[in-house]
Amino acid sequence: MSPLENKIEELQADIDDLTERLATLNNRLTTQPKEEKQDPLDILKLMGSWNYQNVLKKTAVVPTHIPRTREEQVVLFVNSTETKLYVYNNSAWKYTSLT
Repeated sequence: MSPLENKIEELQADIDDLTERLATLNNRLTTQPKEEKQDPLDILKLMGSWNYQNVLKKTAVVPTHIPRTREEQVVLFVNSTETKLYVYNNSAWKYTSLT
């Protein structure tokens, strides 16, 4: 056998090896079970956080206190002209206006 024929034979063996590896990888990818995406709210419910049926505190005074429990971190502010939902986050009260 000539050196050129030897090189061709080596390359053919490499091609066969790579073809087999690709087939194995493709088989692994197609046979893996597909993972269902879970709703982030379901995860929070399982952890027991922010799983409220309604606002626990309704007030006509803007909250300024430091909440001691998770339930105290959500306050619905209602007066005659506006409605705001206050949430205590990162050591501060933040709100959004509701319409």
